[in-house]
Amino acid sequence: MRRRFIRFAVTTLTQISAAGVLLLGPALANDAQTADAEDNGVKIQWRYTPESGAERSGVGTLEVALSDARSGAPLKYESRQLAGWLLRSRAALSDAETPCSDQIAALIGQGIGQRADIDLSAYRLLTLNEDGVVAFINPFVSLNNAKLESIVSLGAKPFAWAYAADRRELWILAEPSTLFGVDLQTRQIKRKIALPAEGRARSLAFDRWGSRLWIVLSGRKELAHLDVTRSDATPIFESLAADAAVMPADHGVVSDGPIGDQALGGVFMLRDDGDFVWRASNTRSKSWRLDSRPTAAAYSALARRILVASADGALAFLDTETETEDVETPVQLRHTVRNLSIFDGGRMALAVGDGEASVIDLAAGRVTLPLRFSTVADQLLLTRTFAYAIDAHHARATLWSLSDLKSGSAQPIETSLGRSGAADTGVVTPFDQFAAASPDGAGIVFASRTDATLYQYAEGMMAPSGSFSNYSRKPVAMMLLDLSLRETKPGTYATTVRHSRGGAYDLLLTGRGPRFSVCARLQMPSVNADVAAAPAYSVTLLSETAADERAERVIRIRLQQASGDHVQDNVSGLRDLTMLVFDRYSGWQIRAPMREIKAGEYEARVSAPHAGRYDLHVSSVSRNISFIEGRLGQVSLGSAP
Repeated sequence: MRRRFIRFAVTTLTQISAAGVLLLGPALANDAQTADAEDNGVKIQWRYTPESGAERSGVGTLEVALSDARSGAPLKYESRQLAGWLLRSRAALSDAETPCSDQIAALIGQGIGQRADIDLSAYRLLTLNEDGVVAFINPFVSLNNAKLESIVSLGAKPFAWAYAADRRELWILAEPSTLFGVDLQTRQIKRKIALPAEGRARSLAFDRWGSRLWIVLSGRKELAHLDVTRSDATPIFESLAADAAVMPADHGVVSDGPIGDQALGGVFMLRDDGDFVWRASNTRSKSWRLDSRPTAAAYSALARRILVASADGALAFLDTETETEDVETPVQLRHTVRNLSIFDGGRMALAVGDGEASVIDLAAGRVTLPLRFSTVADQLLLTRTFAYAIDAHHARATLWSLSDLKSGSAQPIETSLGRSGAADTGVVTPFDQFAAASPDGAGIVFASRTDATLYQYAEGMMAPSGSFSNYSRKPVAMMLLDLSLRETKPGTYATTVRHSRGGAYDLLLTGRGPRFSVCARLQMPSVNADVAAAPAYSVTLLSETAADERAERVIRIRLQQASGDHVQDNVSGLRDLTMLVFDRYSGWQIRAPMREIKAGEYEARVSAPHAGRYDLHVSSVSRNISFIEGRLGQVSLGSAP
């Protein structure tokens, strides 16, 4: 049986000698790991790169390159055609006998019993709720119609949030002036920072280029920034001349994949005194003086300009690459602007206010299409083919086809997104994220405050096509947490991976159109929690004696945990301790539960099919003891001693 597994591994991973170049242990723990394979005419090359730095954060990037094995041409897979999983290897010997395709088949179904430690193929819906609870909703699992997967309770009312996608972290400001950092992999609060009580935060933004969180404290006219890559970092404060709002520099940028290298890093500050500031780092910044208060901003990498709309209806073009602070020829929109987004690869912009909007040709610097509609625009959301002006309080949206906007002949389409939110009319919230685009780019999900429900809207419909319960919690904001591999360039797909425990993992990848399956071993670097608190266990074989005339044997072991250099503490109360008896020659094996007979001592009763030497291993999932760590050696079984 073991020899058969090795043949399968070599066949599937043709480029990996002995199916295990990645099994080099700690030597590779802090370096990038790469491998390639071939299956069904598809060449698969993957690379895992952990985050650099002194801290063991558990954050890394997985890149997968897919190409035709004969021609080398890159292969195109849509977002839902690729799937991947990471499973912590617990060294159960039976796993080695399961073909890769069978392991993947067990994970494709979203059953309760088949869950990966890290899922790289799905998405979750996250709602931030008025009661201070972050709810994780899994749209793929249905157990008596229950899709609520987990919750994180802040214990305080939230009023701003920012998503650090490259770190899988959610940062939330809540009363009274408290900053929370939530790890979206473990779904736990990882940091809680008290801010000055008299300086109520006005806005929050994350700069993914500098890995900094920026906070505006309007009550104190201060700006703070926090280095999120350091677990011991504290906010650094500096004064502001006037009240301001802050937003990431990639706000409003629309792209089919991750934002390219030409995207603008840093954050924008929109100040009430008319100043607009681009802050690229904690030391570099550039400011411009506008005639009126700035209200929205976005950056076009193609035009290499920042677009800033102001309260007087003007649209300014700002050049970040010159030394001067001149404001280039502004476009007069003749209406206020609440939201601004770039589309058509950076060639066009859509500026939306309440009841009015404008399409701007950035090369010509002119309005190509004025638009009127009957709803307000709490949020502007662009999918692959449509632009949505979302009226969150009335649960309605106005849609325009992006191709029509480019051609200059768009007609508005108004649709319902759920039950009317008349009860919330006039209620002002600091959040502007009530909806998110579906992963397939052909619809949206909308969070309704009226009936605490998330509605799915498919493009082309006049009403929602489905819904998810928010479990009687009133949402103030929502987002779609996409964990899947996304295309970054032709044939290359990437995602952020965050793990909470280091060690050996099994990486499983599959795709359809053309189909392929590949399984490999990945050594994840240790994280700070591993180094600080990973317990060491000692398993000792005490005895093996005959139980009766049927050659059944009683095998006793002692389980201890090291609490110092020499002191050993007995481990009691384990109910999942299991003994594996394995014959390395025939492949025969049996697992037997172990029961505690006194503090730290356990026994199992086993019968062997014939006399011989058998390998003994013990494991415990609750204590993370694998069969490798729990190896006891060989004993003679199958005959009386």
